[in-house]
Amino acid sequence: MIICPNCGKENEEGSKFCISCGFDLSQGKKAAKETSPAVKELTPAEQAAQMGERTKKVWKGFSFSEKIITIGALFGFVGFFLPWVSGFGESVSGIKMAKESGWLYLHPLLMLVSLALIYFTQGASKIAKILTARWQIVIGSIFAFQGIVGIIAGSKIISALEVLTGTFGGFFRGSTSVDINIGIGWWLLILGAIAILVGAFRVQKELLK
Repeated sequence: MIICPNCGKENEEGSKFCISCGFDLSQGKKAAKETSPAVKELTPAEQAAQMGERTKKVWKGFSFSEKIITIGALFGFVGFFLPWVSGFGESVSGIKMAKESGWLYLHPLLMLVSLALIYFTQGASKIAKILTARWQIVIGSIFAFQGIVGIIAGSKIISALEVLTGTFGGFFRGSTSVDINIGIGWWLLILGAIAILVGAFRVQKELLK
């Protein structure tokens, strides 16, 4: 059915003139097309600006504790791609180690899960947020424990190697020190995990008041 824009009378589909007032229905269609707003295609810069505005809006919706968790998860995710260990002119990142031990891919995956839990629980019930905070505590605990144990074990190994090089320097071309260091990626892993833990405990405390 075609509704006449002049008198509002319903006309059969395909009618050229209104059966009530004789209005030219083809002109009405043309006028409607001319007055309908055109859909503007956004440029890449405008799309980026729009995305930035949305991100700011989401960020403002987070509580302080949720922001701590978000920063921690981002630190942990970025740290996976940075050097975990460096020495003798080479460095080994988390992604390089994951190629040898596939389970290490759980690290960036769980960091993304942590971010998703924060994002998708905005406006959720109190119980849902408490349950989410407890999952965040599990994620943070796993990697905080892994990171701290790694630092302790790494320090012990480096110390042992330095003792060996000092005792048997001839076998190491006279060197008395070991050029092995914990990389920035591993430190970010620990900082990120601790931030997730702190933020999650804060969220739980706030909601259980």
